[in-house]
Amino acid sequence: MQAILLGMVVEALNLADPPGMEAACLILPGFLNPLESPVLNHMTPDALRDWFARAPDGPCTWISGEVIVLAEHLEVVAFQFDQDRYLMFFSALEATLGTDPDLAEDVLQNWVGTFRPAKDHRLIKFIRADANDPEQMFDYHLWPLRNPRQVFQFGQFLVDVAMQHWQTMRYITQYLYQPAYPALTKLYQRTLKNHEGCRQAGFRPILNSDIESGGYYGCEKT
Repeated sequence: MQAILLGMVVEALNLADPPGMEAACLILPGFLNPLESPVLNHMTPDALRDWFARAPDGPCTWISGEVIVLAEHLEVVAFQFDQDRYLMFFSALEATLGTDPDLAEDVLQNWVGTFRPAKDHRLIKFIRADANDPEQMFDYHLWPLRNPRQVFQFGQFLVDVAMQHWQTMRYITQYLYQPAYPALTKLYQRTLKNHEGCRQAGFRPILNSDIESGGYYGCEKT
């Protein structure tokens, strides 16, 4: 259960070897980087204004009740944590890999080996809504949480956002992500395991992964 919060994760977890920004994100694999997809084309000033039109002023935790469909198999949910606004993108592999089956198979082999996502799945990534500079949007020094001690609350809140997506699209049976830094694996798995709403919805963590050679993590319907 996507240019964000890294600095705070480094501080909160006291990581000796700070990773790249992706480590603090629920992130698509590198070859599925949103910079190489149509995602950024949708992040226009008008769109952002509409997506956050109902967001409260001031510090809060807020999730938009609307799942915005950007294209086939590609959606976004706007949310706010403290004073910062974010976007969580949900994408099926076919929305990213196109219609070339041989290319898709090569990419999957390099990423997940023999594992194949469920028919109705989504890859997850989130970014800061104001991260509009491709040269800086993954620089973790620029996107810390205001209170690093809220890292676990933030992790729980990210699953809340994913569950908001599922409430609208209940046919989705699998959510996948890829932490780019192994030290965050336990944090993500702990968050999924201890999230009451996730359990009540019938999701369980996917535990059989090969993250060191690409791999994946996620949760799926039981």
